[in-house]
Amino acid sequence: MYALDMVDFRIALGIFHFRIRQVWETLEPYIRAERVARQAPFLPFFENLYIRAQVASPEEIFRSIGLRSTHGYALGA
Repeated sequence: MYALDMVDFRIALGIFHFRIRQVWETLEPYIRAERVARQAPFLPFFENLYIRAQVASPEEIFRSIGLRSTHGYALGA
């Protein structure tokens, strides 16, 4: 959904950042083997989301959308 701009990628990364990285790193050998077997792309949208998760910290994502903390200040402030 994020790849089609139906969901802001910051929301997807803000919610699932750790899990995206963990799941990709666990499944990567199987995904690569499946690509070889199919001789075609397999899970390219997920790989792209993983790459975005690699370069953006959750804190940067939270700041960029102006989330507030329980301490009453914007995380971006």
